[in-house]
Amino acid sequence: MPRSIRLWLCAVCALLPLALPAQDAKESLDGAVAGNISTLQARLKKAQRSDGSWAYPQYNVGATALAVMALLTSGVAPDDPVVRAGVDYIVSNSDDMVYSESLVICALELGGAEKYQKRIRSAVTRLLGSQNGGGAWTYATAANPGGAFDNSNTQFAVLGLAAAERCGVTLPDGVRTRALDHWRRSQNNDGGWGYTKSNSTLAMTCAGIASLHLLGVPLDTHGDKCGEYKTSKPVARGLERLAAQLQGGVGAVAEGHARYSLYALERVGMLLELKTIGGTDWYRLGAEFLLSGPAATGNVADDALALLFLAKGSAPIAMAKWRWRGDWNNDRTDVRRWVAVAGEELGQKLDCIPARLERLDSPAAKASLILVNGHDTFSASAKELAFLRAFIEAGGVLVGEACCGSETFAASFKDVMTTRLFPDADTARFVPIDENHPACLARHKLAADDVGALALRTTGCRRLRVLLLTRDISCALDGESVSDAERERAEAVAVNLLAWALQCKSAQRKLDRFELHTESAADDTLTADQVRRTGAGSTLGLHQPLGRVKHRGDWTADPNLSAVLAAVATEFPNLPRFDGEVRVSAASDDLFQCAVLFMNGHDALALEEPEWINLRTYLQNGGFLLAMACCSSVRFDAGFRDLLACTLPNDRLEPIPADDPIWHRPFPCRDTPAHGTATYRQQYGEDWGPLLGIRREGRWIVVYSPVDACCDLQEDLTEDVVGYKKESGALLLENVLAYALTP
Repeated sequence: MPRSIRLWLCAVCALLPLALPAQDAKESLDGAVAGNISTLQARLKKAQRSDGSWAYPQYNVGATALAVMALLTSGVAPDDPVVRAGVDYIVSNSDDMVYSESLVICALELGGAEKYQKRIRSAVTRLLGSQNGGGAWTYATAANPGGAFDNSNTQFAVLGLAAAERCGVTLPDGVRTRALDHWRRSQNNDGGWGYTKSNSTLAMTCAGIASLHLLGVPLDTHGDKCGEYKTSKPVARGLERLAAQLQGGVGAVAEGHARYSLYALERVGMLLELKTIGGTDWYRLGAEFLLSGPAATGNVADDALALLFLAKGSAPIAMAKWRWRGDWNNDRTDVRRWVAVAGEELGQKLDCIPARLERLDSPAAKASLILVNGHDTFSASAKELAFLRAFIEAGGVLVGEACCGSETFAASFKDVMTTRLFPDADTARFVPIDENHPACLARHKLAADDVGALALRTTGCRRLRVLLLTRDISCALDGESVSDAERERAEAVAVNLLAWALQCKSAQRKLDRFELHTESAADDTLTADQVRRTGAGSTLGLHQPLGRVKHRGDWTADPNLSAVLAAVATEFPNLPRFDGEVRVSAASDDLFQCAVLFMNGHDALALEEPEWINLRTYLQNGGFLLAMACCSSVRFDAGFRDLLACTLPNDRLEPIPADDPIWHRPFPCRDTPAHGTATYRQQYGEDWGPLLGIRREGRWIVVYSPVDACCDLQEDLTEDVVGYKKESGALLLENVLAYALTP
């Protein structure tokens, strides 16, 4: 392939994602969080001393470990010189304090546990030797026969020992039991915890809840069957007290050591995977405080704790679990485990959220994938279905799941999706996926039977992103008792589905409002005068309107095509450019102000007699029509051929010869292999598919491709559809448009 074409293709592939519609990039809370994270990282790096440490009275080792933790958690690479120097310092030094030794273990877990096992085990030995008979800790790592304790040091010791266990260290019998007894015994009557035997505070209440969880007392444990749970009373009481404390808003956080309290709050939110506590969005509360509250004192601990809070909670929303009006949450931790497994394998921080779908600005709009499951009869309101249509049009993936293989849920989900989601689609049906589906290929290569999914097929390419899992994966993800092989299958399917969804629609950050937009087929045709005022011309260097013809079918398929082509053309001055897309009725005189008309779709299109007569007049007087079968639809193909038989009854479509200028200018398509989907390659190999046309007086006036060249330009093509990949589709389209606009 000539070097110039290779460079052009690289540029096109880089530009295409930027050409799709995006949310306004105005200053936002999410943007402010990202900026603050960068500022804190820079400030921490600058504060490091020449020996690799960070200074804090009596706690140089602890402060250094905390800074290393914060930098690594916020995305700084382990091989960054600042991180390496900090790790070297804490490996070689100890200040014999419980805070410090606990944080050393946590930092080395992130920095490379296998490499630093000796130092981790040394810290564990110090912590074990300083636990008192009541199961608690105080400041020094020396023996503590007197029983002195405080819940702050105790929570950090629990954090460190839990990290050590994740690093492969086995704790002696009794350590966990004594610590657990301490936290149960020290819980106040109001459900909270104090620093010692004192009134409950927000920070120490968080410490108690998080410590119980790390010591093996989660909020919920599985009951006798799916959907049944047993709730831990101490944890539930602690959360009730914390919810009451948070009712004070920012004021509750600002009392005492604010950043320390926020880090404690973050541990509860992250460990228990809670988005809200008693109705309070804890991450938003903390982020708003850190961004608009009192300025940090500038000490290492404050900066590191603030960075830990902001970084851990800033992951984008990759999944939403639909809170439909039924048994929507039989598996309470399924989506949490789903994003955790997928995020770890994909190397991304990802988050999830439960959400209702009645509004286009629902939090679920930010997600790439929406999961809905249950045992009972599924139902959806008109507002929820409107949201789903907009979500799927935006690129999102909807996955329904028959929990425990429920036939009741499966049958009712199929009925709603095929009869009400796209009411204009008369052929909607669920069909088994094959091995070419992204659910089988996105990350792991799986057999279709291992995925166990049905795909919704209708007359629209975007509508393929609705799946029904008939083999349950949520129960395994939720931690129910299944075989190792079944758990591995469930996790592989989960990773594939979310990897695919992330390719189709970007996960949005969690704080800013994000609203979906519906595609409207309203009559927004520009008048002839409006078109003239945009500067329409007839030469290559002037802007041109691209006229999308309305027809009796899904004429708005590939709605962003003109925006994609316009973005590409701005980088290549010799390519045709368009003012924008003009949606025109075939019966309107507006046709005659468009140098090029475009028609596509999946349905059997049709025009009324006045419309195809007007189209005939347009074509016989210098007009040009480009048509394409979206998803290589045979229904569109048949309908388009029938339309031409009416419009141009004395003409016939003929193959455009391989030596025709359309194939060679401005880009030599025929000198390069065609890139297509797996199904395309089965049919055509690396050859170019058919390109047909109608010619008058030696010039093509109609060009038609029965092979799709548009969908992949919008990141919307699956391997089971016959179609060109973007690098070939872009070449072909630009050549055809250049031909049409060149005298």
